[in-house]
Amino acid sequence: MSRKLGKTQAAFLEAMLQHYGSWHANCGWYWGSSSATRRLCESLEKRGLLRSEDIKARRDVIQLWRVIDQDAARKEIARAKGNPS
Repeated sequence: MSRKLGKTQAAFLEAMLQHYGSWHANCGWYWGSSSATRRLCESLEKRGLLRSEDIKARRDVIQLWRVIDQDAARKEIARAKGNPS
């Protein structure tokens, strides 16, 4: 079994689920700062909970992170909080 999520990772993932399960730098919300949010996304991507993709927005290409499996994400959040799943 993998390590539990940290408190900040779990809280961020929970917030991300409340924001339709995705985040990009121009979406209007972030966790502390844009760079802190990006680091959280990268750490959750390494754990297999998020995936990253580049999307074209007008003339720019932006990086978008999405929750891969919302049920798995909720289980990891509950596990981090010490709640049985």
